[in-house]
Amino acid sequence: MPVLEDFDIERQKLSLLNRILVSPQFLQAVSLQRILRFLFEHAGQEDAPSVTEYEIAVVAINRPPLFDPKVDSIVRVSIASIRQRLQAYFENEGRNERWSLEIPKGEYRLRFIETRGSDQISEPGAEGAALRRFWAPYLTNSRANVLLFTELLCFRDSEGNFFRNLHTNDLAEAKGEMGRRLPESLKGAVPTYHFVSGGEVQALVWLTQGFHDMQASVQVKNSRLTSWADIQNSNLVVVGCSRANSFVRNLQSGEKLLVRDHYIEDCEATDGAASRYECSRFLCGSFERVSDYALVTRRPGPADGTCVTLIGANHGRAFQGAAQFLLRDDNVRELLETLAPGTESPVPEHFQVLLRVEMVDFNEEVVDVQYVTHKV
Repeated sequence: MPVLEDFDIERQKLSLLNRILVSPQFLQAVSLQRILRFLFEHAGQEDAPSVTEYEIAVVAINRPPLFDPKVDSIVRVSIASIRQRLQAYFENEGRNERWSLEIPKGEYRLRFIETRGSDQISEPGAEGAALRRFWAPYLTNSRANVLLFTELLCFRDSEGNFFRNLHTNDLAEAKGEMGRRLPESLKGAVPTYHFVSGGEVQALVWLTQGFHDMQASVQVKNSRLTSWADIQNSNLVVVGCSRANSFVRNLQSGEKLLVRDHYIEDCEATDGAASRYECSRFLCGSFERVSDYALVTRRPGPADGTCVTLIGANHGRAFQGAAQFLLRDDNVRELLETLAPGTESPVPEHFQVLLRVEMVDFNEEVVDVQYVTHKV
């Protein structure tokens, strides 16, 4: 009987791991999935030695045998991100799990903690209270909620190659750019709208799942095929950059923080204060780190009683990072303490929040999102 019980416990732990790996926190973070699965496969007794940084790098994420952890900090950065994502999972969709999972500070090992018996169900409490407060205008069911995304304009040649000018989504403007920049043999390429950036797709996944978890419906629509008449009486969440999404461009008009073509501008910046927030890239050991910004704008909608939330950025992964930030209860709780201190204070109807999104490695995985500043 004890053997069968042990087998059942191991099966429960494996099932938990699989739920974590397909959760929004890990679904597109391939290298973090590999590290987490590697640590799971090497989770032994409490007194067993933890795996090394070198083993994780070379075996789990295929770094070369000459990998030097003193030079390349990819494992330490990844482990820190895994800790944050595990915390997010168990604070949100995993809050009723029998087991929780953590990586103790200073170690490279997984630790399972039994938080409740198999027949226990957690009582509803304060979990998600900050999220519900932040997203309250979308949870009343008095208006339809519409999530707008951006399709990217590309050109396709006769051999199936695709080309895109990052700085425009306007067909006439893009055709002019193609005529100037491409050789004669490619000028017959035809326009096509087939792509959405990977980071924006992940933002859509997070947002639709978040609305589902808060028991609110949301319709996902292509901004290119949507008119103002279609959505004028709806609450909107708009994801995109100003050069590619006309809704972002029009709805941000007159704001204090603006998403420009290559940066985010603070129109109120005084001498000595930053007026431009731009993407930066630098090497950390042998891998690249990227830092860029996302701008969240909450404002009243065009029709009385409607609400608009704009998530604007110039980097696809910045959309993803902003959506993750806005759907983690702990992040939103801290943000609300800044915007509206005290749980009884009303959340401002009109505000902007600037976030810095940190990414690593060639696939630019989001590892951290931090509050920078806000306007009310």
